[in-house]
Amino acid sequence: MTPEQIEKVNSYGPFVHGVWTNGRFSIGNEERLGGRAELLAMTLRDVVSRQFSRKELSKMSILDVGCYDGWLMWRMQDLPFRRMLGIEPRAKNIDKGRAVRDALQLHCRCEFRQGNLEGLKEVLRGETFDIVVATGLLHHLESVPTGIAMLKQACRSLLFLETICLPEVFETPEMENALELKDITYFKGRKGFGVTGHKLESAYSDGSACEMTVVSIPSVETIRMILETKGFSHVAVEVDPMEFRKRVPVGTRRYWAVCMSARLDNAEKFHDRSAELAADYESGVVTTLLPATWCEALRARVGVRTKAGHKGERSEESLLVEYVFGSPKKSAAAWAALEKRIVHHNVREIVRNLVYAPEDKIAVELAKTAMQGGRIEEARELLISVVTRLNADWRAVYRAFCLLHWIYKKSGHKTTATKYLNLCRNANPLFPDRLLAGDSRMLRPAGSRGGTHRRRRA
Repeated sequence: MTPEQIEKVNSYGPFVHGVWTNGRFSIGNEERLGGRAELLAMTLRDVVSRQFSRKELSKMSILDVGCYDGWLMWRMQDLPFRRMLGIEPRAKNIDKGRAVRDALQLHCRCEFRQGNLEGLKEVLRGETFDIVVATGLLHHLESVPTGIAMLKQACRSLLFLETICLPEVFETPEMENALELKDITYFKGRKGFGVTGHKLESAYSDGSACEMTVVSIPSVETIRMILETKGFSHVAVEVDPMEFRKRVPVGTRRYWAVCMSARLDNAEKFHDRSAELAADYESGVVTTLLPATWCEALRARVGVRTKAGHKGERSEESLLVEYVFGSPKKSAAAWAALEKRIVHHNVREIVRNLVYAPEDKIAVELAKTAMQGGRIEEARELLISVVTRLNADWRAVYRAFCLLHWIYKKSGHKTTATKYLNLCRNANPLFPDRLLAGDSRMLRPAGSRGGTHRRRRA
């Protein structure tokens, strides 16, 4: 290469996202990221080859969003893709790739267009691709969920991601408590959560954001949750953060990164289970009865001495009353002791929530017990006291509406039964139809001692 050619190539620098070579000359200096580009190429090649045959690839298209100078697509061009396209927001980076390929006389069959993620749909003119690749992109975005949603719009089958990420060391019990994992999705299943960090980023570097902004750095679990809720399946970590560090000697840049893949098959639509979970949850807490002695203790707001157990061991009834009506400190201690004895998850959930608007929630529990015992008028009066009290607890209200619907349906008062059915649906549109279609025969005890157990003597 002549000095003039070298000067021209250098004017397009830096070449830090891959090393271009024609066998004689090499252009590129990954600086503190040595080995990253080859790792990405090897991992992407492995993921694609593992999931598709060469015959299938010959009918498929691939899109690289945020392709920088196009190095990754150049390294993948020996695979028989029907079509290859790279999208890059900076015109300089597209010119950079063209200049280095011209200087080294390298062929590249990939097409390149200027455009950003926000305008991806317009840049692609509505075209979608079988495989979408986004390496080094997510950690330059303000919103990772929005970014993945935009990538999904262009994707038909496989998404491959690489991004800087936060290590799981930040996903602490303290963070879990602060996030309050109390949504219906956490009632059953794993209690997954992720974290995202934010920092300022300017447009100074060729590989950074296009304007001054606050960017987001997600944890692996955050990415996994986003992918799953956006409709992707078979989410896989292809190179985890520890392995990434081993294979990319990042030197003074002590960052973490991850490679992930996910599928978006038309045959496997994302299924939002929140309505099913809500139905299971409500069915459990509405139809499960607390022990009669517990209800009496709550009614009287006094404890009952235990008849068995260790000397000095407090009864479940007294612990229950102290949990619901005690001071915050005593309530916490009582719950810690009581929770260990409750083995039935519906009983645990009912009791756990009694501290929130106890007057209303206890009235509903007493009404359920009365209904099961045939004391219908007592139950009706308790439920009416809840639904006619201004600012009554929302959950107690819609459950009371359901129980009142049962009462009036059984007594043959169709108009009043329909009234309470409609009020229940108005209060909680996701309230399960299978409960509204039921009756008091669905009420059942949780088992001996209401789903609790006592510690055995040593």
